Amino acid sequence: MMGKATKEQFEERIATIVKLGADATANEWMKEIEVEYGRVPLIFKRMGERPEVLISHLLYKGTVAQTSPLDPKYVELISMAVGAALKCPHC
Repeated sequence: MMGKATKEQFEERIATIVKLGADATANEWMKEIEVEYGRVPLIFKRMGERPEVLISHLLYKGTVAQTSPLDPKYVELISMAVGAALKCPHC
């Protein structure tokens, strides 16, 4: 799903999403998540109910992880802290 990305790889990923469509892309990515985690976490199941939400979240999360010098778990913790501080109802 994600790896070290270049602008060209990003554009290819977007083109593939457009070609497959949101539903097929979300289903494919959910299968990859299940393989990686052993099961699909509830948050991804809920996002999967709206493929555009799941896809945009995973694209964002993947890009942040690829471009940040921080370990992905710290990026996630920072994101959670910011969501809590802002009292974000969606975070």
